[in-house]
Amino acid sequence: MICMTPTGKAIVNLADADHMLFVTTSNYSSGAIEYAASSGVSLINGSELLKLLSTYGFLHKNDVTIAPSEWQLTVSDLKPYVPTDIYSRFFL
Repeated sequence: MICMTPTGKAIVNLADADHMLFVTTSNYSSGAIEYAASSGVSLINGSELLKLLSTYGFLHKNDVTIAPSEWQLTVSDLKPYVPTDIYSRFFL
């Protein structure tokens, strides 16, 4: 998500940053890709992230198996971050 001010300036400008990079383990929507391109924001999706990790030697160093119950979010985990009206409408 790229945050905008009411005047339409991307946060990268407000932060006086030289560059902004968003990383996801998934993919971006076509709208997000289009907006990022027009705003000078770089996006790294899951596939690109894996390539970077492999290139710089972070993959397969210490393979560890973690049970899904250790990392998977539950609906109740999301509750503090979802507005009440949306939670009751879509999560119950």
